[in-house]
Amino acid sequence: MERIARLVLIAILFATCIAAFGCSRTVVYKDSPEQTVKADKSGPPPHAPAHGYRHKHPDGVVLVYETSIGVYVVSGYSQVYFQGAYFYRLHKNRWQTSRHIAGPWHKSNVKKLPQGLREEVAEKKKGKGHNK
Repeated sequence: MERIARLVLIAILFATCIAAFGCSRTVVYKDSPEQTVKADKSGPPPHAPAHGYRHKHPDGVVLVYETSIGVYVVSGYSQVYFQGAYFYRLHKNRWQTSRHIAGPWHKSNVKKLPQGLREEVAEKKKGKGHNK
């Protein structure tokens, strides 16, 4: 009888350890072969983020997901966005793209922007994005 009680106690301790350490693990997601994104298991993965969800990019910047346009906004930067493996920015009224926040930045056009960002640009051109 004592042996059964000891086995039950060991099983309970083992289950407790698994539950305690299993919830805080990090999962690695690959958006593309060139990029690996680590996300905390308690948050949504990069392919299904929640509005306002934040995660730190390997380049050291914090990304905040904006559901209305379907891309991440780069915290602390004006008009800089991120999706997949690319950063996008509006610089001197021209769109640029880069693999890294520090550059090099290359010319781009609206057709190459993520769909939600393209739609946002189109809305602003129509005047719907500004209060008159």
